[in-house]
Amino acid sequence: MEKPSMVLEEITNAIKKENQNEVKKKNLLIDHVTKKVLVDTPKELIRQDLEMMVHNLYSYPLNVMDIDVVLPIPENDKMVSSIDLVIKKDNEINTIFKIIEKDQETDSLKLYFKDAFNSIDSLEYCVLYDGINLVVFEYNKTLNEIADFPSYYQVNGNSILLKKDLVPADKHLKQIFKNIHNHLYANSNIRIASRIGEEVVKLILCKIEDENSSNDHCSFFAADDENNISVKTKITKLWVSIAQRLGSYTKEEINLDEYSISYVVKKLQKFSFTNTQSDILGESFQIFIDQSRLQDLGAFFTEIQAVKLAMEMIDIKIGKDNFIDPFQGTGGFIQEFFNRVEQHYENSANKAEDVKNYCLENLSGMDIEEEILKISEAKMITLGGVKYNSFNENSLENPLNWSVKTQEKVIQGSYNKIGTNPPFGTKISIQSQDILKQYNLSRNWKREKVEGKYIWNISPVTRKRNPRVPDILGLERVVQLLKTPTLDENGVEQNAGMAAVVLPRQIFSGPKELYVREWIMRNTIVHAIVDLPMETFQPHTGTKTSIIIFSKRKEEKIDWYKEDHKIFMAMPSKIGHDRRGQAIYKRDEHGMLIEDSQTGEYIIDSDMDNVLDAWRQFKLNNEIEFSKTNSFTIKANQIELEDIRLDASYYSPETSSLNEYLTNLPAITKGEWDVVPLGDLVKEVFFPGRFKRNYVSPENGIPFLSGTNISQFSPVNVKHLSKKTKNINNYLIEKDWILITRSGTTGIVSLAPSNWSNLAVSDHVIRIKPNEEKMNIGYIYIYLKSQFGQALLQKGIYGSVVDEITPEFIQSIPIAFPKDKNLCNEIGEMVKKASEYRANSINLFEQAEKELEKNVTTILDLYDK
Repeated sequence: MEKPSMVLEEITNAIKKENQNEVKKKNLLIDHVTKKVLVDTPKELIRQDLEMMVHNLYSYPLNVMDIDVVLPIPENDKMVSSIDLVIKKDNEINTIFKIIEKDQETDSLKLYFKDAFNSIDSLEYCVLYDGINLVVFEYNKTLNEIADFPSYYQVNGNSILLKKDLVPADKHLKQIFKNIHNHLYANSNIRIASRIGEEVVKLILCKIEDENSSNDHCSFFAADDENNISVKTKITKLWVSIAQRLGSYTKEEINLDEYSISYVVKKLQKFSFTNTQSDILGESFQIFIDQSRLQDLGAFFTEIQAVKLAMEMIDIKIGKDNFIDPFQGTGGFIQEFFNRVEQHYENSANKAEDVKNYCLENLSGMDIEEEILKISEAKMITLGGVKYNSFNENSLENPLNWSVKTQEKVIQGSYNKIGTNPPFGTKISIQSQDILKQYNLSRNWKREKVEGKYIWNISPVTRKRNPRVPDILGLERVVQLLKTPTLDENGVEQNAGMAAVVLPRQIFSGPKELYVREWIMRNTIVHAIVDLPMETFQPHTGTKTSIIIFSKRKEEKIDWYKEDHKIFMAMPSKIGHDRRGQAIYKRDEHGMLIEDSQTGEYIIDSDMDNVLDAWRQFKLNNEIEFSKTNSFTIKANQIELEDIRLDASYYSPETSSLNEYLTNLPAITKGEWDVVPLGDLVKEVFFPGRFKRNYVSPENGIPFLSGTNISQFSPVNVKHLSKKTKNINNYLIEKDWILITRSGTTGIVSLAPSNWSNLAVSDHVIRIKPNEEKMNIGYIYIYLKSQFGQALLQKGIYGSVVDEITPEFIQSIPIAFPKDKNLCNEIGEMVKKASEYRANSINLFEQAEKELEKNVTTILDLYDK
């Protein structure tokens, strides 16, 4: 959508005005309808979204809409009100839209709409919109809620709907599906969330059946005056035709009541699903799956941008590769493989048949949940009428326990490419020995250091196996399914199966998962690690994840750390939405939202395309530029053996450059500076074990500082531990101990002032005991607080849900210091003096507060007398 030339001038004027008045620093946008420059607010973004929905999905031209129209409708003791958005018909007001907050009470708004209908003769529809739900009313002596308002081509009450008038759905389809789901849950004859999803999917299949028929008009249609039984009859006829062809639905009927069927038809009839982008359809189908059930299973919808990136990185070659997703969930990876098959056969004279045959031969998916599998199958039929090999199985189970049909098709060591997201975030671990004995990762892995080398001891295969979470076993199952490479005439591995797996960041960084990383490096060649933005799976889960790209080795390689092949790493920071799932858009240098020149939609702000560009550049010439893409490379032999960290953030060039600088510092300064691990300069770095906290009143207890308290100038809301707490002395601290939060808001550093001596501190805080003979503790503290120290601390943070750091890592932090001990002491004593000033100032504040309270109490006593 092109901007008129006058808009640039208006932008400039608005920016000048913005710098001169109270809207200073506000972001701006251009209204789609009027082309006016408006201040960007949450409500304004909803209105802009509504405008594009009315334009794209209901086909109304922008020139029949207007905003902020003052109409003679009483509101808030005024005789007129300003309407957020209106549609005009023959230059008269036909439909009004009012934007409301989510969960806002609507009874008063219904009275408002009654007044609107009575005040404006031409008004036919009133609509409420909260950014998700669209609630439509009409008035015929009484105010009635209806399924939808008509599209532009239906405004004259058409009794038929022509297929040429159907429009592709856009990003709003997901919220329309959600609106349907919520309405049916409250009003239909079915009140079980999962069953509602199944019924709506059946109706969507009916719509696809209708769109693919040879008629020029739609059977999937409900006219305004058509009775519900008539609508149900048409839909049932479509369903009978479908159920006969789909084995999984042969014995099923449509169970929704006729009112609900008519409601769904009216909400969906205007769309052409066969012309809707597959990504939009795919993501929207997620709505029909019980989200609480998914979370219990640890199954979360993988952001489509992450799926596209992963599938690009494993270099799928249609015509050569077969593919399986052994934990397919709603089928995001299955869908992306299908998209690539479609693209490959785009110019084929027999495209439909070629796509169908290739998918039936080469595309497979597995999932333990039948409901999820059926919805995924339905989605694929909706996308292109395609069937693939879907198996309702526990993919972690021994293959001998799968059905005969599955065993014949899903053969270990037979897949060229795999893309998957094994269940994670679940607290359920696999206990069955029959399942566990298939996996080397269920054995005991212990490491010891002998003569400077790490030696791994792995328990015998005959010993009882350890319970494991599904994502760890799922990783090994992926490797088992991949093709084993062959050797060419020079002994070089070739034709190895390749996989992209989304896993929790904990697996790539946590100390308890060290053995998993060792197993990965022994059994696969890692090509890439991408740390996904923390919002990727939000709002469903806050688990941080990474994508690992690897190929299968022919045999286990114990000395993998001698290899020097490059590993691509990336740290994208934006995925296009925030932690609440709300879209985030790109802005220009003036803070103006940027529109797509073709669609007029705001452009989603994401780094994923930058990572993809960097990957392509890397594959082309092994070189990439970190500053532009947050992508870089390391060599396999640069992976640190101490922790075998595989998360990309650990090897960030910024921290790596700092480490390199510190390593070379003694030589650069000709011996005037030295660099020593923190653990060599202090007595101890530790935290006490967990304990049962028994809180008591202040007069009977010891002040207990939390991780939050240690960052406060004067700790507030301090709780008190019972003096009888077992091993209470283990939790007490002394003056000049350094305290570092180890979980949650990790890496906060504090120096205990004298008035904190003998206070108890949470076990979520790491303690550093000073050794003044080796180094002034004030120097170490200010070093850790500096930008250098903070960067080094950040490197050690690991975890998927809760950020953590270990005492062992803190001990390893390189401390740079001048060999002139007087200079170290000078800096350290300044810090200690500041700490004492802090303690003294807190004491003065407390004395002042007590004095005030004493005087106020005296006055109150006199007043009472």
